[in-house]
Amino acid sequence: PVTILALAMVATAFGLLPVSVAFFAAAVGMVLFKVIPVREVYQSLDGPILVMLAVLIPVSDSLRSTGATEVVAGELAKLGTILPAPGALMLILVAAMAVTPFLNNAATV
Repeated sequence: PVTILALAMVATAFGLLPVSVAFFAAAVGMVLFKVIPVREVYQSLDGPILVMLAVLIPVSDSLRSTGATEVVAGELAKLGTILPAPGALMLILVAAMAVTPFLNNAATV
């Protein structure tokens, strides 16, 4: 399992594959090499989480296409440069805390 994960990380680090493709291939590889039984894979799938992730894809696309992500990232970056290191860390913490109620904990882990 560590070798499969390492291959996915190397492929991503060197730009050979996008992150999503590399780690999906790693997951498939773990099933093919019988590291994880297929039954366990199916039992691990959580319906509400899959639905929530599917619903959030268009939301993410709309935030990107309207430029909202750039505005938020730009403002956070400006604040991060004028704050001392502990303040910037607190800014990241507060931003994460502000977003967390809108996300399911299982999807963020």
